[in-house]
Amino acid sequence: MVRPIVLVLIALLFGGMPASLAAQEQPFAAWLVDLRTEAQSKGISSATLDAALTDLEPIPRVIELDRRQPEFTWTFRKYMGKLVNQTRIDKGKQKLSQNSKLLNWNRLIRKRFN
Repeated sequence: MVRPIVLVLIALLFGGMPASLAAQEQPFAAWLVDLRTEAQSKGISSATLDAALTDLEPIPRVIELDRRQPEFTWTFRKYMGKLVNQTRIDKGKQKLSQNSKLLNWNRLIRKRFN
């Protein structure tokens, strides 16, 4: 199971860059060292990193599925035509409204650590 703190660390450090792209460029162990170094440089404590990253291992099936996501394999036009419709847009607006407090919290974290 992926620890939630790992997802938060990756999101904070890589912003809009999909973690899969960063991981593809180097072996997992090297990527993990770079992640730890960057996190520490942004003020994340060793204790937090140890709790989040100790014994962390990639899950091959997750990586395989991640690399086949339509967002990375389809053209923009194909993606928009097949997956974006008015129902999804309306649902997205509803979820944005429902989760505005959480999203504002996320912005505060990004502002503090970026």
